[in-house]
Amino acid sequence: MIFDMKDFSGSQRYHLMTQSLIPRPIAWVLTSSQDKSWNLAPFSYFTAISSEPPLLMISCGTKAADGDIKDTTRNLRANGRASVMIASSDMINKVQTTADPLAHGVSEVEHAGLNLKSVEGLEFPIVEGVSVAFACSLYEEKLINKQSLLFLEVSSLWVADKVASQDPKGRTVIDPKGIDPLCRLGAGWFGELGSVSKPDSK
Repeated sequence: MIFDMKDFSGSQRYHLMTQSLIPRPIAWVLTSSQDKSWNLAPFSYFTAISSEPPLLMISCGTKAADGDIKDTTRNLRANGRASVMIASSDMINKVQTTADPLAHGVSEVEHAGLNLKSVEGLEFPIVEGVSVAFACSLYEEKLINKQSLLFLEVSSLWVADKVASQDPKGRTVIDPKGIDPLCRLGAGWFGELGSVSKPDSK
């Protein structure tokens, strides 16, 4: 079956792409508004794109109701700081709740009944229960139609002690099963990591 993208609307392309490019990690992005209220939003158009400099990228659209920019973009333009977290699979309902459309200045943290905690070395707090968080600053923004591609430079990475260890060569090993990342699929579906494996050594 062939889908010629020129035959479909943007919404239809979105549904085709998000059901076929799976699974996708979810960036749970915490930013602060000018009035110091916390904004927390999930993004599955998200990936790492560079290690020199260390860059992440999230793609942020506009609000469906009025076409205005979303608070994540607004806050990053204003103060350039964010905490990007990886939510675990048992946080699925909380993650979905933070995607609810709220008025500017209304905190998704409070709306979802979440707690934040401070971590030494991170400027922003993190959501209690996550095992990975990136402290980021806005490196660059690129506009593609109505999508803001937000390139975020990682200044530090926090990993919970329970999921970090060292291998015999002294390299840090992060346990993917311990992180238990929530994975975004398409058509309203989410997934869990499931089994993990490595290829046979040669």
